[in-house]
Amino acid sequence: MPSMKQAPGAVGGFLRAAGLGAVLLSSAAGCQRGHKIVPAAGTVLYHGKPLAGATVTFSPTAKADPGQRVMVAVGTTDDQGHFTLQTRLAGKDTRPGSAPGDYRVLISKFVPPEDMSEAEYKKLIEEQHEAKLQGQAVGPPQEKVESLPDYASAKESKLEATVPPEGKTDFLFELQ
Repeated sequence: MPSMKQAPGAVGGFLRAAGLGAVLLSSAAGCQRGHKIVPAAGTVLYHGKPLAGATVTFSPTAKADPGQRVMVAVGTTDDQGHFTLQTRLAGKDTRPGSAPGDYRVLISKFVPPEDMSEAEYKKLIEEQHEAKLQGQAVGPPQEKVESLPDYASAKESKLEATVPPEGKTDFLFELQ
């Protein structure tokens, strides 16, 4: 008879483990849906010319649905003013694109101090960013904003964009 008592416990334990596994799998599936990332890219022009080296930030607006998981997406323009947004997920996981939703668009361009090359400055910013991610105290970066005050802060920028569920790769921001 002792084996009969063990069997229900073993079966019960198996069923509890299977149930827990099902809950974990469904949670993981829910997380995947919450992190839907779609293609998002475009071009920035400043006085009709491509703006190279600018940071383009899509920051979620209050219009987003409460149940919708919308994250900040960031990209950097190349020499032609083109950018592709990147979304940072948990940890260091970054995916190209953006979550669908409504965003305020911020565009800024930082220039290095006079005694630094563009490459040295970029390396310094990357090192400071990594240190910050690792919880180290970091002083303010040595930077100044090129004259884009109308677009560089959430308070001032009037630029908005909607990333549709299928994505969008032809955003165009013409700054004056």
